[in-house]
Amino acid sequence: MSKKIKKDTFVQGTMIAYLAIIITKVMGALYSIPFYAIIGEEGGVIYSCAYNVYNLFLNISTSGIPVAVSIIISEYNSLRMFKAKEKTNRVATKAVFLFSVFAFLIMFIFAESIGRFFMTDSGGGVSGSDMAIAIRTVSFCLLVIPFLSMKRGYLQGHEFISISSYSQVIEQFVRIFVVLVGSYLVINVLGMNITLGVAAALSGALFGGAAALWYLSRKISKNREVFDTADGPLDNRNVSTKTILKKILKCCIPIIIVSIASNLYDLTDMKLVMMGLEQLHFPGAESQIIASVKATWAPKICMIINSLAIGLSSSVVPYIVSSYVKKRKREVNKKFNHAINTVIIVTVPCAIGIMMLSHEVYYAFYGESAYGGPILALQVIINVISSITMVASMALQSINRAKLVCVTTVIGLLINAALDLPFMYLFSFLGWEPYLGASVASIIGYSISLYIMFRNLKHTMKFRYTSIYRLLLRMAIPLVAMIAVVWLLGFVLPGTSNGYFMLIVSLAVYGTVGAAVYLFLCYKIGCLQDVFGDGVDKILIKFHLKKKKN
Repeated sequence: MSKKIKKDTFVQGTMIAYLAIIITKVMGALYSIPFYAIIGEEGGVIYSCAYNVYNLFLNISTSGIPVAVSIIISEYNSLRMFKAKEKTNRVATKAVFLFSVFAFLIMFIFAESIGRFFMTDSGGGVSGSDMAIAIRTVSFCLLVIPFLSMKRGYLQGHEFISISSYSQVIEQFVRIFVVLVGSYLVINVLGMNITLGVAAALSGALFGGAAALWYLSRKISKNREVFDTADGPLDNRNVSTKTILKKILKCCIPIIIVSIASNLYDLTDMKLVMMGLEQLHFPGAESQIIASVKATWAPKICMIINSLAIGLSSSVVPYIVSSYVKKRKREVNKKFNHAINTVIIVTVPCAIGIMMLSHEVYYAFYGESAYGGPILALQVIINVISSITMVASMALQSINRAKLVCVTTVIGLLINAALDLPFMYLFSFLGWEPYLGASVASIIGYSISLYIMFRNLKHTMKFRYTSIYRLLLRMAIPLVAMIAVVWLLGFVLPGTSNGYFMLIVSLAVYGTVGAAVYLFLCYKIGCLQDVFGDGVDKILIKFHLKKKKN
């Protein structure tokens, strides 16, 4: 007899969800090391463009619906409106089916046009026809992944967070297996070209999604009675399809806008960077490689930085909603600040460490690159700001400020697009690397979006950010100490010229010593306790790093 699934408490659900995100993001970052070695720079360009286009279509077609389903099902389930709950699931599934098929057809039919838009056939490098093969391959994922997202939304709406989280690990494991084995067999064993090797790798998303979908479907079918029972009388009021669709659209449109913003930043930069570099007389192949590094390969290294924000943005919402509904504005302000502080205390030292060692870190992942180190150094800044923006956006949506989120997101995106080329020309005029101008434009775009959000909350909700300012000030000493220690270690530890193995050992030493200094001083000053509470002392006692008080 199979073991019945149980609902998760908030703490359990949050911890499991966060661990799943960490595992999948770490896997997602590390697999790119052997994968990039298999496909090389040319394959990296094809993969970068095809996957970013796919992510855009995926987010447009389904990103908001699973979250909307989770919210609406949670609402109806708490009211014991089981009939309305199941109808919501059916209506949303039909909507996802229509959107997914439409997105698949657009992506498959117009693959060549999309490929040629990003990759011109002049000046060498990857051609539009090469891109078309990759785009058509990954388009089939749109027929599976959206339904996987629906299942996750359904489970999360019933507070079964752990099952949904396990499916993410299964999906990532299968995807990475297919990516690495498929690309290696096609290129190195069968002797086919790079384009087909990348196409085989891109099919990994399809197989990973199918495996996770099978897992969730099996769990739901074997525990059907868990979703259809509750204590107390049922409310069998009928809810019209029109009402459900209105609820879904109201919830999902802002989420879609926020979700596609990151993709649009990447795709806009990819196109404008290639355009700007070609106008500045960079060879076509070189401009494509630089654009792919900025849009895909440098951000992949920063995935771990974003994982905390993704976990927080999903877990903080119900608590902020609860306080907001009860009209406890101070409590909402406190929870909002706490979420932002958690992101800051973890992501800022990680970002500074990567910035200081950007050349070595990029080399460890992808080998020698003239562009990777400088791009990565600025990319970590973008990731920190976008992580804070992500948490702030979800918090704003939970207190009915979805319109503000949409407006600020669009403003940031337009500013980034407007500044990309001017900043590239300015950097070129000043004798700096022009492609770094596009990264600075992204930093400005995200920063202005975030500033508008914070300013609006201050004026409309009377938010105060004293605890955030205080944390930033108190973190200064640990951060300066960490920077000094890492800088001094640079005189002792070998660099990239001493071999790959020694480089990995050096990076491990940098990370361990730097983190130890930072965490020790943060604990002594009280930053860790302020953000994580009594859990810090409990962990230290468990690992015998602190004696238990009698």
